[in-house]
Amino acid sequence: MLTWEFGLGNYALLLGGSYRPLYNTLILASLAALLATALGAPIGYVLTRHRTRLSGLLDVVGMIPFAVSGTVLGIGLLLAFNSGWVVLTGGWLILVIAYVVRKLPFSIRSASAIVHQIDPSLEEASINLGVSPLRTFVTLTVPLMLSGLVGGMVLVWVTTASELSSTIVLYSSRWTTMTVMMFQALQGTGAGEAAAAASILIVFTLLPLLLIYHLLRRHDGSLL
Repeated sequence: MLTWEFGLGNYALLLGGSYRPLYNTLILASLAALLATALGAPIGYVLTRHRTRLSGLLDVVGMIPFAVSGTVLGIGLLLAFNSGWVVLTGGWLILVIAYVVRKLPFSIRSASAIVHQIDPSLEEASINLGVSPLRTFVTLTVPLMLSGLVGGMVLVWVTTASELSSTIVLYSSRWTTMTVMMFQALQGTGAGEAAAAASILIVFTLLPLLLIYHLLRRHDGSLL
């Protein structure tokens, strides 16, 4: 029951149980953000620097998750990994795969946007001096892309932490997240508990945003 009076009873009820949903949310969102950034950075680079038919097809494939709902994606993953040689249902890996697929477009677009701001002559000069293209990308391009990659990673982390549509299809009791806990509370009589869980989730999603903002300001200040 929701009331207009201030109180900590719902927080006490929420925190008096298991911390597992919060732990699961933080771990799964962090893994998904790291993997999505690791995949999105080279894809965004290729899409910007190499405009071919193959890169155009890669762009379309990378953007398809925007057109697929989380529920449909979850059902597809259940059908694909529920039997056979690889069975992932009920574990954490299938959740991470769903999150990476759903949020990969954010990483691709963030990487592509920052590469557009990097002068190609810097990479050409490095290659002309005898540095291999791969080493040039790792030692020169990636550091220049850092602000865009970090921004994309934070965006993936925040949206993954609040993901429900695919999670509700794929989760098991061991891998319950905060959004699932809120959904279950709203289905019962715990609207106040759901509100308490939502406020805690908001705090934990704001913390990395503030931290990254502070670090990027210091990084930009040092460059000046």
